[in-house]
Amino acid sequence: MEREKEIEAFKKEKFYRIEAWFGQDQKEFKADLFKVGEEPFIKFGKIKLFDGEYSFSKSIFGKVKEVGDFVSNLETEFEVERVEGREINKTPLPAFTTSKMQQAAARRFGWSGKQTMTLAQRLYEQGLITYHRTDAVYLSPKAVEEFRSYIAKTYGESYVVAKPRFYKNSSKNAQEAHEAIRPTKVAVISPEEIDSKEMKLYELIWKRAVATQAAGARLRNTTWLLKNGTALFKAMGVKVEFDGYYRVSGDKHDDQLLPEVKAGDKIKSKEIKTIETETQPPPRYTDASLVGSMEKQGIGRPSTYAPIISTIIVRQYVEREEGKFKPTTLGAAVSEFLVTNFEKIVSLPFTVNMEESLDKIAAGTLDWKKMMKDFWKDFGKEIKSVEKNAVRVKVATEATGEKCPECKEGDLVIRVGRFGKFISCSRFPDCKYRKSFKEDAGFKCPTCGADGVVRRTKTGKKFYGCSSYPKCKWAGWKKP
Repeated sequence: MEREKEIEAFKKEKFYRIEAWFGQDQKEFKADLFKVGEEPFIKFGKIKLFDGEYSFSKSIFGKVKEVGDFVSNLETEFEVERVEGREINKTPLPAFTTSKMQQAAARRFGWSGKQTMTLAQRLYEQGLITYHRTDAVYLSPKAVEEFRSYIAKTYGESYVVAKPRFYKNSSKNAQEAHEAIRPTKVAVISPEEIDSKEMKLYELIWKRAVATQAAGARLRNTTWLLKNGTALFKAMGVKVEFDGYYRVSGDKHDDQLLPEVKAGDKIKSKEIKTIETETQPPPRYTDASLVGSMEKQGIGRPSTYAPIISTIIVRQYVEREEGKFKPTTLGAAVSEFLVTNFEKIVSLPFTVNMEESLDKIAAGTLDWKKMMKDFWKDFGKEIKSVEKNAVRVKVATEATGEKCPECKEGDLVIRVGRFGKFISCSRFPDCKYRKSFKEDAGFKCPTCGADGVVRRTKTGKKFYGCSSYPKCKWAGWKKP
């Protein structure tokens, strides 16, 4: 809910970018306007968020006339002012923790945390991976040696990092009761008798873990600075000189080569483009970014990330819109009530402290009875105060533009209930008229051609069906 408020408060600003396109040796490449005189063309801004900071960028040109005047004064010929080259060494990421596995699966396959954990549980039960609920990044010395031996035999000695690579956890809340997620046997690359989704996750885990012991990748970056009057443009190219761990992880890094030039050379542009764009507000959370934020803030543990997200979806506090979480009117009302009446309890610091207390109880360094007694001393008073003084929060409704056919006085509105949206009278509870709401899903039924609609199971999980039900019984978890 806080992110939605931040998005609504963000003021978008229109601005313009300028690109110069060149063609040489049958290849195209572009250079972006970098400086105008001594002034940077792109400026950066920061805003404080509920869970950190958000950076955004914009150019110095915010009006179409000023950018048009600037472009009209540019020549088609550019002079190479400087050519810079440097080598970059890239090292592999640590083997997966639970949160990083969920984030990677969400980005790569679009899976929810719950789906990823279900698949990981199956792999664990079959003895294919180590325990999948962990916040540790370290690997056992035995596993490290097995990975190094496998890389040497499969790819050659040059692909093995000189010394065993070990990682340290940067999170102060990490319990590290188990090692990072890895395959139990490095030689098992394509396990038999697992389905396609399990195979996808296994390969993701295998490549990430084994790649930790591969040599780093070496890249060569090339930068051109091109002068055109007072304008300075920048073109960038990259070439992979040694693929290193990319070979193991399967990461792809396409070369973006620039032609050979030297300072003082003149090159002609094919086209100078003006691109209109605008500053973007902070993005809504995805499964991946929400898990990342919870981990960063110390909320939850590896075993609870997926259940937390599943709970707010099933209770319809949020809904997915193009893979991103958007609070529902019900979620907004619940948030308002809790923040108004239990501000301390739902705050980040309280939640983090509670997690730390639970860790201490698990470790035997804190007495749970004393902790609960201290907690209830204040919370019990808050409960009584809220029961006596709390003001009922109304859940916002959406107008349909129709009158209630039963009482003839109220308007029909869309509400959110346990099983999804429904239509009722605005005079509820005085008028109890109610009917189902068919939420258009934006597709045609593959069986009968009627409109597809969004429906929900008894547990609140969203699925898709036919608007002609029960005549047509087509249904599916995904849009056809």
